Amino acid sequence: MFKLLRFILFLTLTYCSSHKKIPHQIIWINSQKKTCKTLTSSKVCLEIQKSDKLDQNNWNIFYEHIEDFDYKPGYIYKLLVSTIPNKSKLNNENSNKRKYKLIQILSKIPDKKLNLNDIWILTHLNKNTTSTLSNKEKPRIEINLSLMKMIGKSSCNRFQKLIKKLTNNTLIFEKKIISTKMMCQNIKFENSFFKTLGQTNFYEIKHNQLYFFDSNKIEIARFKKID
Repeated sequence: MFKLLRFILFLTLTYCSSHKKIPHQIIWINSQKKTCKTLTSSKVCLEIQKSDKLDQNNWNIFYEHIEDFDYKPGYIYKLLVSTIPNKSKLNNENSNKRKYKLIQILSKIPDKKLNLNDIWILTHLNKNTTSTLSNKEKPRIEINLSLMKMIGKSSCNRFQKLIKKLTNNTLIFEKKIISTKMMCQNIKFENSFFKTLGQTNFYEIKHNQLYFFDSNKIEIARFKKID
């Protein structure tokens, strides 16, 4: 009888030990992957946040793999995952410290920011139309979110400007602008355009038009999508 009780107790402890609660965690997944560097090479990694509330300007490179998660670009995911220590004896750059496994996709939302990823031509500057300018003189911009920068050509010069902050309605560029120094007959217009880019704080896209607004949400520039 005593041996039977010991055997039952052993089975109970074994079951409890094997079914102990595994830690759960909320992870946000960004809509685009980023190039990341390992000790010997480069690869493409997810960008994540480990928090209950999303901060669209606080993404971190994620080198690990999430088991059972089928990633599709263009969406911001909110996941519930389990995390357990990786007990593998392998000790190299590809061995993960923890194992992640998908429990549930809590939300999957199309990322509106990706609509910025296009080429746009200026139609209005400070609500003044650019219809009097030739097509060559009308500034064009291309916003590249994977590089977090804007490149383009103004009336005369090519330029680029880094993106400092970006959300679904906020767009702020770094103060510094890099441009060529070509001779320009319409230099006043070009300087005004560059100044306007520096004043941009918000944006909106509707009907294939991109609007830039200042800190008071007053329209300062309008672009049309180039097909």
